[in-house]
Amino acid sequence: MSTVSPFAKHLPLGAILPSGWLRKQLQIQADGLGGHLHEFWPDIKDSQWRGGSAEGWERVPYWLDGFVPLAFLLQDERLIGVATEWLEIILAGQHDDGWFGPRTANESHGERKNDPWPQFILFKVFTQWHEATGDPRIVPAMLKAMRRIHEVMRETPLWDWAKMRWMELAISIKWLKEQTGEVWLDELLALAAEQGYNWQAHFENFKHTEKATKWTLENHVVNHGMALKESLYRSGNSSHAWYKLTKFHGQATGMFSGDESLAGLSPSQGTELCAVVEAMYSLELRFAEDGDVFDALRFERIAYNALPATFTDDMWGHQYDQQVNQVLCTDSKIKEETIFTTNGPRSNLFGLEPNFGCCTANFHQGWPKLTSHLWMQRADGSLAALSLAPCTVSTEAVSFVVETDYPYGETVTIRATRGSADLDLPIPTFGVGKSIGPKTVTLTPEAPVIIQIPFEVETSKRPSGGVSVYVGPLLFGLKIGQDVRPDGPEPWADREVHPTTPWNYALDLSKPLVLDKETLTIKATGHRVPEWGLEKHAAGPLPQSPVAVTTPAEEITLVLYGSTLLRIAEFPVVAPSSAP
Repeated sequence: MSTVSPFAKHLPLGAILPSGWLRKQLQIQADGLGGHLHEFWPDIKDSQWRGGSAEGWERVPYWLDGFVPLAFLLQDERLIGVATEWLEIILAGQHDDGWFGPRTANESHGERKNDPWPQFILFKVFTQWHEATGDPRIVPAMLKAMRRIHEVMRETPLWDWAKMRWMELAISIKWLKEQTGEVWLDELLALAAEQGYNWQAHFENFKHTEKATKWTLENHVVNHGMALKESLYRSGNSSHAWYKLTKFHGQATGMFSGDESLAGLSPSQGTELCAVVEAMYSLELRFAEDGDVFDALRFERIAYNALPATFTDDMWGHQYDQQVNQVLCTDSKIKEETIFTTNGPRSNLFGLEPNFGCCTANFHQGWPKLTSHLWMQRADGSLAALSLAPCTVSTEAVSFVVETDYPYGETVTIRATRGSADLDLPIPTFGVGKSIGPKTVTLTPEAPVIIQIPFEVETSKRPSGGVSVYVGPLLFGLKIGQDVRPDGPEPWADREVHPTTPWNYALDLSKPLVLDKETLTIKATGHRVPEWGLEKHAAGPLPQSPVAVTTPAEEITLVLYGSTLLRIAEFPVVAPSSAP
């Protein structure tokens, strides 16, 4: 574990509250699956965690890890009541030896007893609950459970998911040590690092350089999303991870591919939703540790593109896998006819539980944890921004509001309503990772901070030779007409999405890209590439750029990637001399 003092610490749950578009987004989540899943989904409603017969492994802890912060960030009494009921059931069900919940519940991995992985997730639920409520039962209950896990680890070293994801335990060990000062927790952390998978060595000797053909724990995309935080608990170079994942599997959304396994550079490969929210959480913790502006850049690109794009507008439906070049969402019926590494033919449908239910349970943490980590507090009392989304912030020394539509608007105004504080504002320009505007400012009630972040259209060359188009952190994609075909009970029916307009365009970069700042759309010039068609129910390989075209120029519209169900967001480029 690093002995260097962290850059900053996250504020307790409730110190940051959403406003503006961000509050609306959280409310949409609460009005959709986020606030109603427990009412009808058997793996929550009838879970073994509350004495039922359905899944009793990771899904309830996953769900609560996002549901608890959602409830308190919205200050929603109904949701807080549901969370309270669940926490009461789980706390009352703690076994005499300290274990929480079912002891044997992971049916897909042989039903081994005392699998600690679900406990790791549950501890993150407990820490958030304690921050929001001050519940005095949490720390003693966690200490008792941690002692039992310590005993289990001495008897049987970490295995399977717990071995690969030991960092999730380290988070709560560190938190509990700060609360109690218990020295034996250092021993537990050291044992977890010793028994856990060595991700530092994994990235230094990275073997997963191509699209996988067989699933393993070592190539599983969600494990890699979690692994990004390992350097916080085991000394080493954290830059290896991002460099290797971007070089061999990077996507225009800022994420890396993995549909279920790491899947290479093709923009038609998928990225699992669980990996998106786990990568975001890892970056939130990394920023608190090192204050690295590049972690903030990566975070924003993922959060404002990959996260919203994988949901329907009402958040009653989500995908298991999203694709940067997503031109068809359909059930091919036959697994071998899909482009995905090991996932099934329904993986890019929008619905309740496409392909597998882990994302149904785990997606809930994305927007709430983004909100609760927007600002970090440094040891000297100053505050550092991870992202300048609209919110209100309250600490002992200062309260302020962030008034903005960022990243969908150019102006950020920060107004103090009480006290004063120094603010560290790493305001990114995405083209080359520069910063603009003031780095550190002093905020007082008499002197609001006003920041202008100008919208500029930028293109970025992709490994395919094609390009992607951005404005700040926002990725843009081709607007494609869509035919949505629901199948099942509303409002959580599975939905196929079929294109109703052409999608196989190459982008002519000799013509201007014209941004409409009011509608956040871009007018561009494209040429159809007739030979570019479907392969395995997905957009075929990107034509090699520059592309010689014979088709006439057409005006095309690019829209926010996060608002689309279908799109092309990695384009081949027209050869300058070939356009008719």
